[in-house]
Amino acid sequence: MIYVSIAVTAVLLIALRVLLTVGVKKECDCRETDSKALWTVLTAVIGFISALTFACFVPKKDKRSKGSALILASIIALIISTALFIGLVTVPAYINMDNDSEPRFYSDDVTYKDENGDKIVYDKMGNTYTAEEYYNSFKWYDEKGNSYIQAYDEANGYDNHYFQCVETGEKYYDSGSGWDSDYSIYINDKGYLCIFEYLTDELSIYDIGDDPMYCVYVYFDNKGSLYYSPNDVYFDENGNVVFQKHSPYNDFKYSDIPQEEFEIFDMN
Repeated sequence: MIYVSIAVTAVLLIALRVLLTVGVKKECDCRETDSKALWTVLTAVIGFISALTFACFVPKKDKRSKGSALILASIIALIISTALFIGLVTVPAYINMDNDSEPRFYSDDVTYKDENGDKIVYDKMGNTYTAEEYYNSFKWYDEKGNSYIQAYDEANGYDNHYFQCVETGEKYYDSGSGWDSDYSIYINDKGYLCIFEYLTDELSIYDIGDDPMYCVYVYFDNKGSLYYSPNDVYFDENGNVVFQKHSPYNDFKYSDIPQEEFEIFDMN
């Protein structure tokens, strides 16, 4: 729609430029000027500003003039076409902006389809969520059976996110939010939410990314378990952990961690 509006407006502007040029050329015969060629060329090149300057400052010598009417009509048409163009461009853009603000799944999200063909996601327990539900009420579960919802402080948005236990109401601010926090929150390889004390030596971090400019972190302990950032984890209908199609997590195993990485643990 926008491209059509631009094309139509471009054709209209060219037509108006031609009309302005013809109008100025005709009007030169009724004005006190010997620079007919100059004003005609200026209008053809510059357009509206040149025609308006000519009409306002070059005095008439003959009140009967068809050129003035043509110039005035062209200027009015230019104003109307500009207003229409702005309307055609800004209204769809506003509508698209409004649509973009609505919760929706992105191309990288791991989604499935329900019986109606609509996109959904699963949680660990096999519950389904639409896009709006996914971004507002998706639940994580720990191994004790408690459920958690990820939320954000309104004043700081995503920069201060936390997980709130549905059963107890307690909030756990994630250290990944960049704010002072007592907790680090991850999802283990079984799909359960795990809450650790911040800066604990129970976990270590390892970059499995191939691109030195883009880090992909996996977390691990010395008991054979891997942990992931909650935002990297999805679930299939059986509650198994899955990742985005091209995620390096898909092919990564605990045994791929170099032995020297385990030296960080306090084994005493």
